[in-house]
Amino acid sequence: MSLNYLNPNDWGKSPLTDNALRLQQLQAENAEESTAIVEPEFDEPVGVWRDGEYTLLSDKANEST
Repeated sequence: MSLNYLNPNDWGKSPLTDNALRLQQLQAENAEESTAIVEPEFDEPVGVWRDGEYTLLSDKANEST
């Protein structure tokens, strides 16, 4: 049996199924927000820590040319 929070007949059968439906509803409503949190955008250059020193990856590319 598949539950769907949009189906009013699925609600009210038991506290366990109501909790599952509520969780499904929250996940559907917050899908866009959670995606934004998982995939941040970086505006600044990215670097790495090596031997106690921070080196920008863009600087490393310029050194090799």
